[in-house]
Amino acid sequence: LVESILFDCDEINRRGSVEKGTTTTDFEPEEIKRTISIDNSIAPCNLKDHKINILDTPGYLDFVGELLNSLRVCDGVVLLCDSIVGVEVGTEKIWTYCENLEIPIIITINKMDRESTDFYKVLDQLRNIYGSQVVALNLPIGKEDDFKGWVNLLEQKAFIYESEKKIKDTEIPEEMIEKVKSLRENLIETIVETNDEMLMKYLDGEELSQDELKEVLGSAVKNRKIFPVTCSSGLKNIGTEPILDMIIDLLPSPLEVAKISGKDPKSKEDKEIEASPKSPFLAYVYKTMVDPFVGKLSMFRIYTGEINSNSVVFNANNKKSVKLSNMYITKGKTQTQIDKASIGDFVAVSKLEHISTGDTLCDSKNPIILAKVDYPPSMENTAIAPLLKGDEEKISNGLTKLMEEDPTFLHKMDFETKQHLIYGMGDVHLSVIIDKLKRKFGVGVKLIKPKVAYKETVRKTVKVEGKYKKQSGGRGQYGHVWLEVKPLDRGTGFEFIETIFGGAIPKGYIQGVEKGV
Repeated sequence: LVESILFDCDEINRRGSVEKGTTTTDFEPEEIKRTISIDNSIAPCNLKDHKINILDTPGYLDFVGELLNSLRVCDGVVLLCDSIVGVEVGTEKIWTYCENLEIPIIITINKMDRESTDFYKVLDQLRNIYGSQVVALNLPIGKEDDFKGWVNLLEQKAFIYESEKKIKDTEIPEEMIEKVKSLRENLIETIVETNDEMLMKYLDGEELSQDELKEVLGSAVKNRKIFPVTCSSGLKNIGTEPILDMIIDLLPSPLEVAKISGKDPKSKEDKEIEASPKSPFLAYVYKTMVDPFVGKLSMFRIYTGEINSNSVVFNANNKKSVKLSNMYITKGKTQTQIDKASIGDFVAVSKLEHISTGDTLCDSKNPIILAKVDYPPSMENTAIAPLLKGDEEKISNGLTKLMEEDPTFLHKMDFETKQHLIYGMGDVHLSVIIDKLKRKFGVGVKLIKPKVAYKETVRKTVKVEGKYKKQSGGRGQYGHVWLEVKPLDRGTGFEFIETIFGGAIPKGYIQGVEKGV
């Protein structure tokens, strides 16, 4: 679908293929090998005097960190729903994340060209799960191989593809007239319910213009009161135009976003900055890419203000100033150098020291810290061993750099089992980490079963007595000991208390007793 959007916006001359590994946003070898998105990737495009920054995110939940990074810096979401399966676990997860972050959503029921598709079944499923706020805005004309266009319910117009980029207006198919009438009425009722003034007009029987309905619909979508649904086929490039129109007309621009909220680094109190090019500079680092040859590439989204390629910015998290050098706009793996950037832009800057994913960059005279992403805990771990002796240090350094790229990945040495452990969100996630380690840092590892360090603990209070007697001539040897062992609260560790009084045992022996216990 992203390829179709870029093609329709004249950003690329030919649409790439996921199967062939030629898409703009899935360019990493690990993505091409598995034919899935692994990293989030930015793809800016221009249409009707509007710039749209598309963040292509993984749908596979092993890479939820990339998804959360993208949601942290986006203004709206186009949620793809499978035309056969409908609402999946990933769909529900993304919906919940958007709900928590209060991000507006438009929905497209995608892959309408496949066999056994059922737009209306999936639409009903969405409404049953998420409520009557989910409403159809465009209906498909045809299905499966015969999917060829859409009907706009507000405009009551039908559009059919004659070829790519060639669309013609046509009459609404006769068999769809009743369905269009019913769903249009439902759409209008849902729109007017979000605006008291329009609701009174509607109840009084007054005529509502398309412009009025579009304006109120846009406001309702931006405030998450309505979630409009359209239809598409990314493979056939059908339905891409209405998605682009919905992005432009219904989702908020960076200037329409409410005030940007954060914390004052000194007082720790809440602080707000108006989303404007004239406001002090403010950006959030949402991604870090590490390359052993090129170095580190920090990617950030600008929320307010402007910068140029030689600006000095302040990292509010570690209180260090950083001078920018080379600044780029990226499209997939293509980088275009720029001299300045403004509110809403997604920028990449190379070789920035002391900057990590989740940092806030701002004006030193007006510091503010934006909330970081709250990543879920690791779901799976395994142990690794080097393929070649002497690679241990290279492996550790490489994995540490990969941790900079991926906050959901962790590695550490378990000194009890003497194993090197890696932690991630699932099997696929960990296998991708191993592949990246080999490709980027030239060291291979093998996966081995992690060992479990079994431990014992005291469960109840026990008091025991011990006596020692030995006669071997002379004065002989005699010892009399009482030892009391009690359980402590879990996690409080070990505590040794000496209750000897009267100097019966020399102090020098006490330490040996503690060590022995």
